[in-house]
Amino acid sequence: MIRIAKQSEYAELDAICRRAAYALCMSAYDVELIDAWVAKPRLEKYFSDNGNTYFVLIREDRIACYGAINLGRQLLEALFVEPEFAGQGLGHEMLEYLFQQAATAGMDTLLVESSLNAVGFYQQHGFIEYARGKFQLSDTLALDSVLMRCRLTLPR
Repeated sequence: MIRIAKQSEYAELDAICRRAAYALCMSAYDVELIDAWVAKPRLEKYFSDNGNTYFVLIREDRIACYGAINLGRQLLEALFVEPEFAGQGLGHEMLEYLFQQAATAGMDTLLVESSLNAVGFYQQHGFIEYARGKFQLSDTLALDSVLMRCRLTLPR
């Protein structure tokens, strides 16, 4: 089941993001960068009025995956899978759901700033690279990223 996240779940979303970054991004980034990115909770990003809508995918009576979309910016803001559920197709299921949300809202393109380790996943789902970027973590640290876009069609 996929549904809109409740504010009371935002701390768990942040924890999933941090666990996934440590478990799944080590092949693409140094631990120093991952620490700068996710070592400390960043709940303010979930509560800010930035236009993001957060969705959760429930498995075994808990949040196994979450995604965030910003319809105003045509942006897939986040997609993280709890590490113990990685490889079970939950990221695919959430992405397809977010594609539907975007297409239903009248969007024809969805953008994402992908971490290096997730580029293959997004390519498998129709995203193409259009630029390289840097996700700024601090004044001195940034994660290399890949800017991608996907043309949307219904039905998917």
